[in-house]
Amino acid sequence: MRGTKETTLPNFFIIGMPRSATTSFWQYLKKHDEVFMTSEKEPGYYSGRMNFEDYLKLFKDYNGQKIVGDASVDYIASKEAYDRIKKLKCKILIIRRDRKSFIKSYSLLGEKLGISINPNRIYNKMVGFIPRWKALNTLVLEYKDIKRDTEREYKKVLKFLGIRSHSPEFKIYHPSMIVRSRFYFNIRKLFRKFEFMKFVWRKLFPLKVRKFLSEINYKKLNKIH
Repeated sequence: MRGTKETTLPNFFIIGMPRSATTSFWQYLKKHDEVFMTSEKEPGYYSGRMNFEDYLKLFKDYNGQKIVGDASVDYIASKEAYDRIKKLKCKILIIRRDRKSFIKSYSLLGEKLGISINPNRIYNKMVGFIPRWKALNTLVLEYKDIKRDTEREYKKVLKFLGIRSHSPEFKIYHPSMIVRSRFYFNIRKLFRKFEFMKFVWRKLFPLKVRKFLSEINYKKLNKIH
């Protein structure tokens, strides 16, 4: 809800899915003069990842805008976030991505970061929560439609929020990527399999070198993410 700078809390949430253009929409809305989005994406206050005092600091530049927003994609599958947000008078945006493309994108993210994830399990959990969110004041967009016509889907959000039309530069944030070399990726995956091999990998390739190799191994595509 809106209020003074000291008491301002969101009346709008972008809750996911991850890897589905949420960063782009957060950036577009930040440029609208009737919208205030938190200065930091993914604060995660309503899922318990941030304390209230630090959360309020994200609203220090609030200046009376009609819409006050928080974009945190971990909310979509968080029972704690759902139980807290459903008590608020707010609007919610979900961008839904199909299973196949989500798993491909999220797996690639895990590969790039060098972490082990189970995108299928994550997807199932998110999809299981969506009916609960849809029972609230929620707009659901499809990621495939955003890829086809970003401006058209963005205007749906503006209409949903009850604010005037706005056409920002539809710049691509967090673009899609492809792996340039499966050889490098497979070698890195092999060295991560056992602890002693991880140690050898770190000794052979210092952090700066590993980051460099990771960056050049991924090619950014001109597609919204």
